[in-house]
Amino acid sequence: MTITLSSRQRQYLKSLGHHLSPVVHMGHHGVTDQLSSETERGLDAHELIKVKLGEHAPGERFALAEALAKGTGASVVQVIGRVALLYRGRKVDPTISLPGDGSVPPKAPKPAVKEEKAGAAKKGAPAKKTKKAPVVDPQDVWPDDV
Repeated sequence: MTITLSSRQRQYLKSLGHHLSPVVHMGHHGVTDQLSSETERGLDAHELIKVKLGEHAPGERFALAEALAKGTGASVVQVIGRVALLYRGRKVDPTISLPGDGSVPPKAPKPAVKEEKAGAAKKGAPAKKTKKAPVVDPQDVWPDDV
């Protein structure tokens, strides 16, 4: 069962998958049972994997990625060059929580703005400058000056 990803979820998964290395390599045989089982193992272990589509793999790269995703119940996040990014969340103990699917708790509301006391400096107003007494080094003072 392939889930449909929203553009926000797809973008989030792309950001997570950017640094990943390919886990599965597709050869000149294309999508086979052995390739599907290895992809299943990779998805069970990582949830988000890259698949390297070999140069001599039969067919178009988008069709190969879709066929592999359909066979494993995953979703194609993106295909760049000859690398496909696949996602399939775990039913038990998922490590990746997609934005907008209800599993990510909403952000806490911002605290209410406190009322300022009368006479307090307003936000953005320049602070009042106070004159400071000059600092005198004791070695710079001559006995006559004291």
